[in-house]
This record gives sequence, C-alpha cells and structure tokens, in this order.
Amino acid sequence: MLLLIVRLPNRWVMRVANTNKSWNFQGADLDEQEAAVEYLATSMQGGVQNVVNNIYDIVEVERNVSARETVQALFGETDGIQLNGAMVFNDADNVLLDVLDEAGELLFAAL
Repeated sequence: MLLLIVRLPNRWVMRVANTNKSWNFQGADLDEQEAAVEYLATSMQGGVQNVVNNIYDIVEVERNVSARETVQALFGETDGIQLNGAMVFNDADNVLLDVLDEAGELLFAAL
C-alpha cells in the first residue's frame, strides 16, 4: 500500500492509498506546509523514534491519538511513497517502518 504525499491547490496532505486515512501537514500556508514535508523526510532519516518525537510538529493529529499510533498508521502498513504522483520509494518486501531512514533520504532528495 502506498503513502501518498500531495500538494493540493491550498494544502499539503498525506494519505494512505485506498483508505480514508488522511493528515494535513502543519503550517498556515503552502511554504510552511512544505517545510513540514521536509521535516518529515529528515525525521524519517533519524528512525522511528525520531518521527514519533516530531510527528505533532509535522502533521495535524486528531485529539486523543498518540504519536506512536499516528506513526504506525502512516508507516506500519505502507511499503511505498508517492510524492505528487511520482514514485519516490517502493519496497514490496518491507513496510516503511522497517526502512524509514532509506525512504526518508529518497523523499528528501525528491523534494
């Protein structure tokens, strides 16, 4: 399953493909939201705990949902990342949680 990162006309969003799971990136405007996308990529390069520590600064999380639950929902069932329709990373043998650093490097390079 893919993790989709998309720039809409007025907002950056992240979605798990073929589900209703969706998160808006933090930021008041597109520039701030794009900075949050970059922060996601650099946080991923630091590993799972780093993303857990930073997730509330990256995406808007529903009240009463823990950082760990959010990271699990994003990366625990997905094996690839698309950025604005372009495949950035795909590993059919692993979920993103297991290859987060490599996926983060490629996402950052694609931004």
